[in-house]
Amino acid sequence: MKKILFVDDNDHLVLYMGKRLRDAGHEVVTALNAISALKALADYTPDIIFCDFFLPNLNGDKLCQIIRRMEHLKDTYLVIMSAAASELNLDPSSIGADALIAKGSFKETEKHFLAAIEEAETRRPGAQGQKIMGMETVFPRRVTNELLGKKRHLQAILDSISEGIIEVYCGRIVYANPTSIKILGQPQDQLLAVPFLTLFEGQARLQVESLMTSESDNIDTIDKIIPGQGEDRILSIKRLPFKGNSDTIIFLITDITERVHAEQSLHDYRNHLESLVEERTSDLKRANKTLQQIQKLEAIGTLAGGIAHDFNNMLSAMVGYMELSQITNKADKQQHYIKQALEVSNRAKEIINQILIFSRHQEQERKPVLVAPIIKEEIKLLKSLLPSTIQITQAIADTSTLILADVTQIQQVLMNLCTNAFHAMRERGGILEIRLDHEKIGPENMPHPLNLSTGDYVKLSVRDSGHGIDAANIGRVFDPFFTTKGPGEGTGLGLSVVYGIVRDHKGVIDIASESGKGTTVSVYLPLIITGEVEQQQATEQIVGGSERILLVDDEAAIVEVVESMLSSLGYHVTARRSSVETLELFRTRPSDFDLVITDMTMPNMRGDDLAGEMLKIRGDIPIILCTGFSEMITEAKARSIGIRRLIMKPLYMKDLAKVIREVQE
Repeated sequence: MKKILFVDDNDHLVLYMGKRLRDAGHEVVTALNAISALKALADYTPDIIFCDFFLPNLNGDKLCQIIRRMEHLKDTYLVIMSAAASELNLDPSSIGADALIAKGSFKETEKHFLAAIEEAETRRPGAQGQKIMGMETVFPRRVTNELLGKKRHLQAILDSISEGIIEVYCGRIVYANPTSIKILGQPQDQLLAVPFLTLFEGQARLQVESLMTSESDNIDTIDKIIPGQGEDRILSIKRLPFKGNSDTIIFLITDITERVHAEQSLHDYRNHLESLVEERTSDLKRANKTLQQIQKLEAIGTLAGGIAHDFNNMLSAMVGYMELSQITNKADKQQHYIKQALEVSNRAKEIINQILIFSRHQEQERKPVLVAPIIKEEIKLLKSLLPSTIQITQAIADTSTLILADVTQIQQVLMNLCTNAFHAMRERGGILEIRLDHEKIGPENMPHPLNLSTGDYVKLSVRDSGHGIDAANIGRVFDPFFTTKGPGEGTGLGLSVVYGIVRDHKGVIDIASESGKGTTVSVYLPLIITGEVEQQQATEQIVGGSERILLVDDEAAIVEVVESMLSSLGYHVTARRSSVETLELFRTRPSDFDLVITDMTMPNMRGDDLAGEMLKIRGDIPIILCTGFSEMITEAKARSIGIRRLIMKPLYMKDLAKVIREVQE
């Protein structure tokens, strides 16, 4: 008589084989799934285990591997069986089984069961078996192969996603994808069939238990403590909707430890900066009030306050447009999104250039510009950035008004005013109205309430329907660092920067507000009567060539992008990421190249030094030097070395193509 455990979810086969084996004098224990089998094996040591390959929740191959780790079952004869044995092409020894039965009819299967029992009786202790029975009676089936292929495909998807997926059945882990294994820090064979709660301790365990018993799908942030691991991790665990077996729970697990720590560091750093700002403000308040205001505005400059808002908005727009271009299949849509992203990136480039100009204490670029197109473009950007709860209306009365201004600073004025308006309406939504009018101040208006001189002005008005500003604070809104926002929501620099820009443009700013009834900010800028507006150049055709270009930059992504740009223009490109390696290549083959494009800041040898060495070897080689920012090189210094052109990153294809043709002439 043998003690036998029979594991199969086919209850008809279980009843049939259980009766036949008992009639043959054997003791038989049955289980319909792997979890039930493991519970039975906790205090039962059979001589033979028959285990089906496809089982609910946890397949037979995984069950066999778990059984082989159990010390009291090391001598048990283990048989894996499947009706799809031909399609699986399974090696029983690879999962710890002694034999494989290809299931056919009940009669055929019974015969193979009895043969396996006989084999187990005659097997020498410690001998490794690999007996395969019944394969001659089954044949591969196309449908089964297709289903197995689908299963493998789905398994590959689950194995490749970046979030952890864990399936828990009756409280025990029956599936864990590679990401979850990495997050939990334990190998798969030590996770399967383990109670999920045992991975956690203390408060974390209570949180997980609450999540498991909850009937709603929700997310908990859990401080995970694995016994014996010693390192606390912070997990985001989401219980996913599942319409199947009520005993089954699917969890989505993400390790957010680094993100939480980074957010805490940023929070601490911001608090530190705010405390420094408050300390500095307190010191300045002791000085003369008039001198204090002037020094504050001069120290802050005309840009610093709103740059963070604008630049983050532009990054959001760029990322959004690029993501939209990836998910659409329409070529015209892709072209539109990419064009919009390029336009926003160009605006970001202008802001960076403005910061650099400010850091060098140079004058801003003032030129005659039509103000209406600038405002319209900013409104387009605002419509893509602000939530749908904010309704934007516009009234551009005159499109021919010409002012002497820096374009980026006018954009800055509108963006800061609209950002403040959004903050006032973000909780309940509202209407953001942007107007552009031509205002004439004549002698009959004198003296003007805002001290405006006689003449023509463009009047830019931004009105919101938000909570308004009370009378006690309206006189302080242009003070640097003054804000009515909550902690962490703003530094109070926005309107002070607008004030500085408007003042520097010889204009005036006015604000009217009433608590609970919204706010209107009006900016008056003087029109110019003479002068020509700088017309947008017609779209120039990008001209390429066939020259041999040597390209060097230590950033792999930049090398790839620029090399692709140049190749698409017809150039023959040799690319390198090391300035030292590039110099050696040029020493051995100086006549193989018609042009050199090099980055400025690189390890081991800077771009200007590399250019100098190359010019010693071949004095006529045209060299273009690229930089994102460097205080070590200027246009004048570059030309003194012999470099033909110094250009700023980011590199746009049309600009790069134009410079290449210019230096080749």
